[in-house]
Amino acid sequence: MKKKVITIDYYGTTREEVFKTFESAKDASEYYKVSYDSVKKACKSSLVGCRIKHIAFLYEEDYKDVVVDELYLNIQVAFLEEKVFGK
Repeated sequence: MKKKVITIDYYGTTREEVFKTFESAKDASEYYKVSYDSVKKACKSSLVGCRIKHIAFLYEEDYKDVVVDELYLNIQVAFLEEKVFGK
C-alpha cells in the first residue's frame, strides 16, 4: 500500500512552495530528484533525520493529527537541538 508523503521545503517562500503532499515516496523522489531509497529512509526517521538538504519528508499517516505549521517548527527545533546540543 502506498503511503502519502508530506514535504516541507525550508527554502520555499509561499505556503504552496513550502508544503506539498504526494501520493507516494516515489512521486516525491521524482519531483525533488532525490533517490527513492533516501526518501523512504527520511520518512521513517525521527524529526531530526527526516531532512534531505533543505526538504523534510514525512509519511502523512504518522502526523495526521498535527498541523503542518507545527511540524515545520518542530522539525526546525529538533534539527537545531541536534546541531547545538548533539541530542
